[in-house]
Amino acid sequence: MLFLSAFIGYTQIHPSKQISTTNGLPNNQVEAIFKDSRGIIWVGTQNGLSKIENGNITNFYVEDGLCHNAVWDIVEDSKGNLWFGTYGGGIAKYDGKRFTIIKSNETLNSSHVRKLFIYKNKLLVGTEKGLYIIDLNTNNFQEFETNHDRFQIMDFILYKDEVYIAVYTSGIFSLSSDFKKLKKVKEVDEKKSPVFSLYLDGNRLYVGNDANGINNRLISKTGAVDCYDIENFINNKPPNKTFGKSIIWDYAKDNEANLYCSGWGVHSNNGGIYKIENNEFTDMSSAFGVDSYKVRGLYFDKQFNRLYVGTQDKGLYIVDLNQNIVFNKTENHIISDFQIIKDNLVLLHNHGLTIQNDKDTITINSNNFYKVLKSSYKQQSKSYFQVLSIEVSEKNLVYYKLIIRNNSIWVSTNYGLFEVNGDLKNISYYATRPKVFAFKNRNDLISPIQYGYVSIFTDIENNPIYYGAPEKNKFSPNNSSDINNPHHITNLAKSNKRLYLSSPVNGLFSFDDTKFTSLNNSGEFTEKEINHLTISKESNKLIASSNSGKIYIADITTDFELLKTINRSNYIGNSILFLETYKNTILVGTEKGLNVFRNEKFQFIDTEQGLDMVNFSSAKVLDSTLYVGITNGYYKLDLEAVIYQDTKPVTLQLSDVLVNHANHLTEDNIWFKQKSNKLKLPYNQNTLDLYFKSSNHPYPKKLLYSYQVQNLDSTWSNFSNSTNISLPYLPSGAFDVHVKTKDLNSGVVSNSKLTGIIILPPFWQTWWFIALIVAFLGLIMFLAYKKRIAIIKNREHQKAKIQKRLIETQLEALQSQMNPHFTFNALNSIQNYIIDNDVDNALMYLSEFAKLIRKTLDNSSQPLIYLEEEIDYLKSYVALENMRFNNKVEVSINFDNIDIHDIELPPMLIQPFVENAFVHAFDKTIVNPILQITFSIENQFLICTIADNGIGISKTESGQLHESKGLKLVTERLDLLKTSTQISYDIASKKGNGTTITLKIASKNLTIN
Repeated sequence: MLFLSAFIGYTQIHPSKQISTTNGLPNNQVEAIFKDSRGIIWVGTQNGLSKIENGNITNFYVEDGLCHNAVWDIVEDSKGNLWFGTYGGGIAKYDGKRFTIIKSNETLNSSHVRKLFIYKNKLLVGTEKGLYIIDLNTNNFQEFETNHDRFQIMDFILYKDEVYIAVYTSGIFSLSSDFKKLKKVKEVDEKKSPVFSLYLDGNRLYVGNDANGINNRLISKTGAVDCYDIENFINNKPPNKTFGKSIIWDYAKDNEANLYCSGWGVHSNNGGIYKIENNEFTDMSSAFGVDSYKVRGLYFDKQFNRLYVGTQDKGLYIVDLNQNIVFNKTENHIISDFQIIKDNLVLLHNHGLTIQNDKDTITINSNNFYKVLKSSYKQQSKSYFQVLSIEVSEKNLVYYKLIIRNNSIWVSTNYGLFEVNGDLKNISYYATRPKVFAFKNRNDLISPIQYGYVSIFTDIENNPIYYGAPEKNKFSPNNSSDINNPHHITNLAKSNKRLYLSSPVNGLFSFDDTKFTSLNNSGEFTEKEINHLTISKESNKLIASSNSGKIYIADITTDFELLKTINRSNYIGNSILFLETYKNTILVGTEKGLNVFRNEKFQFIDTEQGLDMVNFSSAKVLDSTLYVGITNGYYKLDLEAVIYQDTKPVTLQLSDVLVNHANHLTEDNIWFKQKSNKLKLPYNQNTLDLYFKSSNHPYPKKLLYSYQVQNLDSTWSNFSNSTNISLPYLPSGAFDVHVKTKDLNSGVVSNSKLTGIIILPPFWQTWWFIALIVAFLGLIMFLAYKKRIAIIKNREHQKAKIQKRLIETQLEALQSQMNPHFTFNALNSIQNYIIDNDVDNALMYLSEFAKLIRKTLDNSSQPLIYLEEEIDYLKSYVALENMRFNNKVEVSINFDNIDIHDIELPPMLIQPFVENAFVHAFDKTIVNPILQITFSIENQFLICTIADNGIGISKTESGQLHESKGLKLVTERLDLLKTSTQISYDIASKKGNGTTITLKIASKNLTIN
């Protein structure tokens, strides 16, 4: 059967990205583009300078140090300094820290700089009025006198050690190698068309002219670009060819030696970006996604194979020329499947079947299939088409899957199965409606019916399918009661030994050419909700995904063995749209992009790499290419280039440091990074915010980071895209900050040290301070030891003196108690008793006197005596003294509620006070002398009160109470006893009113009965 073929075109589009004022550019009029040696992109606009690094834009203006906001050209010298030519403000230099305005010449300072060129460490400055040269070594300035009112320099090239200069209306000049002479090489052409650009490609020189000016070379078919052999040009010979259109302003050559030029007609709309091939222009604007006819500047990035395109109205475009990912665009074609036949790409879409090769695109549209269907309907009975339960029309045709078999293209649709033979001249129709299908043996068709069971038709090419008379069909019937019979099959995948079938409700089935087996019922694989299925024949792995988002990997070399499960958290996206494999790689398409699993590596491809639209309708790996269908076209991904990239570990740089939330080490920052990779800070500056960046990475948004602070915490943080590390309140010590970088573009995970941090301890924790303190404490301890020894020696000396003096006072007290006066009185009393023949009193007195002497001698040898012994001693003494007074003195000793058997006190303390009362208190004027001795306890002190009603103690001339020798001795003894015992006394006396003496003694075992 012969039928008509239609031809449609697919436009190949490179991944591109537009950057405009919406994204942060100061102006959409781009005048200059440059990538410096550090990988930073600089964009000069009419209203400011932009720095683009890792996708982030930073703008600079006059207030930041620029000499003018209109930046028209950018170059870099051998020292890495950047030079900016401005249109109206001269030139400025940037050294990585600050801008410096060059003020060598007043005329240059206000000139309109159009082009800069560096050669032999000389900066050539081309302005609208002439040429200036600055020696970059000496900063010497040279101005060329041109004798032209408008010597407007448009471009520079270098050839054989000479610089050639394009001057707008004056022609082309050469500058001698010693930079001293200008020589005109060529006048403008005979039509006086101004020169706009020069480009030397090997020996071929391209000269861009004014194609739209008053002489209008395009109308006269003269062309826009003159192409010369460079030697012919120098010898003033005519161009080899003139071609092209628009005004060409700039040129760029890619890694494949393709030459591009930028066109802007100024007063016409015939500009754009063109590719020069065989001295012809090919418009690349649509292919590069550049929506502007005012293209003025180009810059090619050799490292990343990117073309930067500057426009006068739409900002900057970045075009990826790698062709790793290419989009083929068409109108209203939704691709449902892909195949390859005879090196031609076969596309199944909503309008039919398209076969593409490098030269032609042939489409078999729905009308062709409908005609075959209609013709078959007329030839057969109506029962043949009972399968067609809906109205048959070409608009209702829905295309599902492709299979290439025996050089024929098999297509499944909602109306049935079609076979297109290899020469595309005949279509056969089979009345079965599988959404997915497969072949067994040679011609046996495995046909799962949607929402039904699976049938196997024998030798389908030679046996028609009868729906009205099923007994005539040659197929294997299904048994609905058999639990192993597949039902509701949506995917098929064929391995070397088996066919696997998946269902979203019944799980996974296998078919070994003889029987079906339910893996769910056999217990080999219990997941029942399977939505995608594929098989890697290279590794004999089956990959299936479930409605819940899990991905299962099984080894099917012999039997089914589940190896691994990938959870939804391990990939990016919520819904799996397709599963494919390539070699040992699993490709997972989601609504976010393409996830790639290869061994332990994980990659993710999305808009940043060029996969802009992710509304995937289909996917198929053919050879080493992944074809992904979307609305209005399809993507081609070179899997070898995408997956097996030759990448280097990511280099990270510390870009900024905040210490205690304030900027730190701003002088140490050069070219937007910290020079030093070690921070040394005092203890009170220990809250840090570290900001870092990747260096010159093609896809910085694909980098995830995890960090660890060694010597602080051994754990790693979770991966994120944050380039900020906050470290609050670091203790003193040395720390190393390590960062793991996961590159989702390449799948490589690298580990690098970002910086070292030393937090100095406070001075009181430093070794020298500790050593000083130890030395100081040692000195103090030594001095204290010496002092202690001296004190002990002095104390021992004083103690010896005190002991000696105590003994002396005790002896003196003893002498005082037994003084001759008392002894004389006592013996005299005994004598009087004898004279009076009062033998009894004499004997009694003599006996008491002997006891008293005995007690005095006993007590004086003891440091402490009991209160009971002191009271007995006082009673004996008072009895003797009172006998001399004829017992006239009324004496009472009171110690109620005191345990006198346990209380101890020094001996011979109270007797001198009692003696003083008998000797001095009572004279003849005292009629009823009374002496009261009372003991009591107050606050752990023994209180002894000696009170009399005598004449009192007279005062001296100074007003002090007169003390007898006995009282002086006891006072001195009390002062000595204070060193070992808390003791004090008080004397209250008034002339004629008696005397009260109070002793306060700290004594042991004070108790109250």
